[in-house]
Amino acid sequence: MKIEPIYFVVIVFIALFPFNTDALYFILNPGYTECIHFHAKKADHIVGSFEIDSAYEGVRVSLFENKESSKILDKIENSGDFSINAPKDTEYQLCFKNLMNSVQQTVNFSIKNMAYNSNINNVMSNIESKKLIESMEKLYERITVASEKQRYALTRKRFQMEAIESSRKKAAIWSILELLLSFGLVAIQVYYIKSYFQVKYLV
Repeated sequence: MKIEPIYFVVIVFIALFPFNTDALYFILNPGYTECIHFHAKKADHIVGSFEIDSAYEGVRVSLFENKESSKILDKIENSGDFSINAPKDTEYQLCFKNLMNSVQQTVNFSIKNMAYNSNINNVMSNIESKKLIESMEKLYERITVASEKQRYALTRKRFQMEAIESSRKKAAIWSILELLLSFGLVAIQVYYIKSYFQVKYLV
């Protein structure tokens, strides 16, 4: 799926500035991992939820306090929630990994800081804008590459189907020609044999 530039700008705008929305979503490509970074201050109460729009339980959901710490949450489910009482000022990562090799997954998630009664956008506004924009640019690049690969695969499949159909038509034409040739040879042989016996009878 290709995200147009205007849509990309809207995503970045929502992530950087407060906006009245309860949940966000994104498309998770096969085999990819995407992480949402958010900051919490000491004594903040963070609650969140997620839902995977898929018939398969093919997404691993992980929550870290930071890269070095152990996982606070690690499960493979299509929906769930979590609650954090931050013991100190720190950054958290909520990661979604698509375990399917050929199926895209739609991830819906919501994170709220109950101490300020704010939504994910207010929490994410504490992250450095440069880091967030770079992350979104990488995501946009991945989606663009995946879209080009999918377009190439569809084009190649179309050419293959056209080649197969052309081969079938040629094979059918050759079969008809062979059948007509066979009938012609049989007719010539019958005519020759008939003429031979007629000549012999006259003699």
